[in-house]
Amino acid sequence: TLSPQNLGIDWLHACSLGAWRYLLGEFLWCLVTKGAWPTGGPPSVQREFAVSQLKAEISTWYQAESRRGRIHSRITDLRVSMFGSDGRRELGTHGAETNGLVEFARSALDKHGHVFTDADFRSWQRALDTALGILTLLRSHAMRFKPADIQRFSDLTLAHLQAIRRLG
Repeated sequence: TLSPQNLGIDWLHACSLGAWRYLLGEFLWCLVTKGAWPTGGPPSVQREFAVSQLKAEISTWYQAESRRGRIHSRITDLRVSMFGSDGRRELGTHGAETNGLVEFARSALDKHGHVFTDADFRSWQRALDTALGILTLLRSHAMRFKPADIQRFSDLTLAHLQAIRRLG
């Protein structure tokens, strides 16, 4: 019998290799193109520079996380080409790399949020906070959710989808 007690979530494909790669691709690309790491020159040079700065910031974040005893699967290479194309900003990461980048993205929003309008900042904040909440739930319940956690997961998923819709 189909019931909430025997439903499972393939979170690797649904989240880590699915929705979150698009979410992170768009978010990080916004940071790159909205001037979180400004420099002069033609747009292609500006993007290359910004991605190199983003890569360095991610590396510093990994090191800080490691000192706190939190180990993440690290993205080993980050290039402009890994951000997809206009209209399809899917970040070219592996699933485990994506999970850590959800956490990084939330801290990057706090650091570079000034590049967004207030409304966009709040929408990104909601989208990233709900993704992080979903990730936390999934990590803490590898096999089964308790009924209260099913409700929490459903609430977070709805809020996440609403935030993404607001972002366009």
